Amino acid sequence: MLDFILAVDNGWEGLPAALAEAERYALEALSVPEAERHFDIAAKGLVRGAGCKSYRSFVNGSVMVYVIRLEDKCVVKTWTPTARGDGFGLKEGEAIACDPAAAIETLAPVVRKALESA
Repeated sequence: MLDFILAVDNGWEGLPAALAEAERYALEALSVPEAERHFDIAAKGLVRGAGCKSYRSFVNGSVMVYVIRLEDKCVVKTWTPTARGDGFGLKEGEAIACDPAAAIETLAPVVRKALESA
């Protein structure tokens, strides 16, 4: 997982801009040799960035949405805390297929739906 935290400004209205910024960051990271990329091992940066003291406290009440974009495929997946509360698991049946050619900003309603469904 790339090591960066991106705040969404202006609530749902700011989500398209945040998605565009995240994609820009991810594409920029791909241009760097893998050995030089900043990875967040064990999500320590996410935990700190969220103001939590432990991974378990970070997981509690969190929802993760992954936007996976390839040349021929785009899917949005929702991850929620496991029953034990010690990690995340893919929410069954919640993968949403999207147009891989669509601009990332246009996926904001899909990402919002994924977040709200959790």
